[in-house]
Amino acid sequence: YFYEADIARYGPFVAGLLLAYLRVFYSDRLEILFKNSQRSIITFFLAALLMLFPVLVPLYDPSSWFYHPFSATLNFWVLASSRQIFSSGMMLLILGCWYPAGIFKKINGIFEWGIWRPISRLSFPIYLFHFPFIAVAAIAVFGTTNIKDIVFISFFHGAAIFFLALALTFLFSIPLYIYVERALIERSQKKETR
Repeated sequence: YFYEADIARYGPFVAGLLLAYLRVFYSDRLEILFKNSQRSIITFFLAALLMLFPVLVPLYDPSSWFYHPFSATLNFWVLASSRQIFSSGMMLLILGCWYPAGIFKKINGIFEWGIWRPISRLSFPIYLFHFPFIAVAAIAVFGTTNIKDIVFISFFHGAAIFFLALALTFLFSIPLYIYVERALIERSQKKETR
């Protein structure tokens, strides 16, 4: 329930709106801010800290201190704010890459590698269909659709589900991109040139 609650999923949306607002109205100031080498390093480490913090809070471990005593309200707000915190870190990373200087110039260089282009083209089909393939991979790994039959989940199970879901998602996304998304993009471009 908490994972799918709308208010717990607004973090990326709010960060995206703030990112657009800053980019449009404060672009000149941001460029000056990120040109300073020390400020870019501080911003990078702040972004890394914001992205790591939610990962280190034991939200998904039922035996952790976080759940003793259990509070539904606290659990919900920590989940919602951890997503906002992670999204804020990602927003700082994106801002730094928009104005590459200092450490962000090196990070931007990594993002310019050619290997990211095919992955970026597949991002929408991957986004649309990753969740069903996670379910298919879990069924294949555990051999059942009955959750009550699963009594133990090991690291191997999680890794097997991850890699199987990744492979299935990519195998499905490639033809979907080629025959649907790219075909529609090319068709709309032909209409625009007429």
